[in-house]
Amino acid sequence: MRSLAEDIRHRTDEELVALLELRPDLARPQPSDLTALAARASTRASTARAIDHLDLPHLTALQACVVAGVDTAAVADLLGTDEARATALVDDLSRAALLWESATGRQVTGTVVEVLGPHPAGLGATAASLAHTLPDDVPAAIESVGAEAEHVLHRIAWHGPTAARPSDTTGRTGRAVESLVDAGLVVAVDEEHVTLPREVGLVVRRGRLLDSPSTTRGHRLRLVRSRTSTGRPPPPRPSWSPSSTSSSTASRRCAPGCCAAAASPCATCAPSPPRSTSTRRARHSCSSSCSAPDSSSTTGPWSRRGG
Repeated sequence: MRSLAEDIRHRTDEELVALLELRPDLARPQPSDLTALAARASTRASTARAIDHLDLPHLTALQACVVAGVDTAAVADLLGTDEARATALVDDLSRAALLWESATGRQVTGTVVEVLGPHPAGLGATAASLAHTLPDDVPAAIESVGAEAEHVLHRIAWHGPTAARPSDTTGRTGRAVESLVDAGLVVAVDEEHVTLPREVGLVVRRGRLLDSPSTTRGHRLRLVRSRTSTGRPPPPRPSWSPSSTSSSTASRRCAPGCCAAAASPCATCAPSPPRSTSTRRARHSCSSSCSAPDSSSTTGPWSRRGG
């Protein structure tokens, strides 16, 4: 088989039923034939909807397939699980037509790669695509740069892969970044940014996509909502929880340490004296990296659950 469309045309009735149960949007409206069904399954909108409904183990497995190819042994290593579990996850993704059967084995669909973006699981581009030469011994190079530079490297590996290059190269962080550039562990993409090659990121992460391999224990793929008594999937559960629009102050929470570099920390990061009712809606002032919303500019009926 040479395409997702050909894969779908060769599926049995049972496999087609399973596909439509996992991705019910493919049947609304009813496709005229299997070619139309395959075309709909490969659209960005349908693929993004399917990925959005994956639970964490299946999403991580899909990212692992993009990073390492559809190789169950490699996927198992990236997930920190056994090969049998990785095989079950990959089989589920194939049933959902997020992978397709080619003459040389399973492949990730092109639309999946497009939806996941250029940095699956937060990993950067490969050294080859960056035209960068890695150190001969990456672990040894990491150990040689010093504690401060290694701390910066870990931050980029888990929160990058691109980071701003400090303008002050003589400061502690500036010296750490420059030492990483000199060691060949990060690549200066321009005068203001550095990026971490995928190979270095995986070494820093100890070969795992996630910090905790326990997250690979998941349920069988259902994309991932249970059905109601009517047999229909319930409406998607929002990742935002409703809050009363009549409340005198919006619920907010800063990202950890977001105000560490601010001249004056925000009200969420530092205690403030009691305020009168008339001042409760004071504007939130914080550093640019803060995730807390401005309570006075909150117009929607939703606020993020759990920060």
